[in-house]
Amino acid sequence: MSIYDRSTLPSRPVPSLSSQQNKIGAGTAAINNDENTSKKILDAARLIGMTRVGSAVVSPNGQTAVFHTSDYDFTNKKSNQQLWLADLQLASTLDDTAIRRHDHLRKLTEGKQYDWASVSSPQYSPCGGHLAFLSNRKDKDKSSVWVLPLDGPGEARLLAEFPISVGDLHWTAHGGIAVSASVYVDQQSVDDGGNGKDAMTATADRDKALADDDAVLGGLDAVLYHKLPIREWDRWLDAKMAHPFYVPVTDAAVTLGMALVVSVQL
Repeated sequence: MSIYDRSTLPSRPVPSLSSQQNKIGAGTAAINNDENTSKKILDAARLIGMTRVGSAVVSPNGQTAVFHTSDYDFTNKKSNQQLWLADLQLASTLDDTAIRRHDHLRKLTEGKQYDWASVSSPQYSPCGGHLAFLSNRKDKDKSSVWVLPLDGPGEARLLAEFPISVGDLHWTAHGGIAVSASVYVDQQSVDDGGNGKDAMTATADRDKALADDDAVLGGLDAVLYHKLPIREWDRWLDAKMAHPFYVPVTDAAVTLGMALVVSVQL
């Protein structure tokens, strides 16, 4: 094993047990009583362990909403990402006690059931009967589009897989899906396009060629800059830029689980 292997890096220490026991996670919060309404110290453990609420989207008919949450698991040292369905109509009829019990919430999926896979960017289908989201549950190195039925039982199925990882999912009113992906935009990418390769495939092939699979560099990437700028805000500049991509999606692909292995043009 290389001396630069990731396993040699320091990991986040586990806070004190008493602090962990005070954590209240999404979907498990109990009705406030004398014990959990008392003042507690806002220490590092509570800051790390509190549930993070991410992106949310409202259904086309306005009756439900889906939102993303993330909980940190101190034992496994991983984040468990989840999607929850909120019944907005039911919530409007509940009292505070029922709201605190989360009677209006239903868990749709979570990452720890699939080897701590990512779950993000929920999007309703135009009809409101299905939910699309991004996850790397099939390939840890890239996110793909998955679809989940909302009107009945059933687990999520792969809807669209791309040559590289995608983000910023959007399900358009016309039935197609739009995503963003970082692709190369330098002269070599122009040459690859002339050879019949689309931007995503060319980027995937180039990344594979540049990969340090034999750990010659110890898992590190070295880049030689010939001119400024070399950095933008919190990232180093490279030959990639984020671009939007659009893919039509048929009803059969959604309802029958016909996954699309997508190769698209800009």
